[in-house]
Amino acid sequence: MLISGYFLTERGNDIKIGKIAGKLLGHIAFVTVLLTLVIAVYNPASGKRVRIPDTDFYSNNWWFVGYYFAVVFLGKYWLCSWLNKLSKEAYAGLFMFALGGYIKKFDPFKKVPSAVLILAFVLLCAWVMFNYRNVTMNAIAEYAKNELGEAYAPPAVSYSEYHILPILQGLLLFELFRRIRIRGNRVINTLAGASFMVYLVHDVEFIRGIWKQNDFITLLYEQPFLFLLNLLKWAVIIYAAGLLAYACYSALARWIRRYREKTPE
Repeated sequence: MLISGYFLTERGNDIKIGKIAGKLLGHIAFVTVLLTLVIAVYNPASGKRVRIPDTDFYSNNWWFVGYYFAVVFLGKYWLCSWLNKLSKEAYAGLFMFALGGYIKKFDPFKKVPSAVLILAFVLLCAWVMFNYRNVTMNAIAEYAKNELGEAYAPPAVSYSEYHILPILQGLLLFELFRRIRIRGNRVINTLAGASFMVYLVHDVEFIRGIWKQNDFITLLYEQPFLFLLNLLKWAVIIYAAGLLAYACYSALARWIRRYREKTPE
């Protein structure tokens, strides 16, 4: 949202709604077909935590795409009467979009040294880690108090998209990367172009089920270094899968464009 607001706010009516919608829907359609083929071929062994999803929709987490398009649409066609109908998530997205435009126009952090931004980001990360530690310690104490015979399940701590901590962390990272001056690079542009496809591919319960087959907790306790290597390995696998899907999608899109150019009207 920050990035879109930063680059799109000044465009106003020049925002290409059709082009944005085509890209979003094209990626979603391609990943949906791709997952359908993968699920049809892949038969998870019994006992593994991989649940074959219903074909109604593969990921409830794809809701963000709709909110993103709504915010961009409002950026082009501003209708104040819509504000009363927006949910908390949509308001958060609209806030981030406007904040990106504000940074672009007024540069409010211009006089803040980069070292201060880095320190603030590190302190926020430490705060999150401290919170995770407290929640885990409380869960362990509660488990020991109840003397349950079942296995201990580590608690999952998560922050919503509109929570102040991830918003501040995202804002600090955005400002730090905005200060980096680098020439145009084909590799970086390709990775950036594939980021939405990576998001769609990995944020699906079916893929998460494959990921969860790994016993990360035991590995973290016994061999922290191997845990980091294993985590890095899976991060590379997930991103490589997204890049491969993006490459196939791009090739298909190019073929369709060339076919249309050659076909007489």
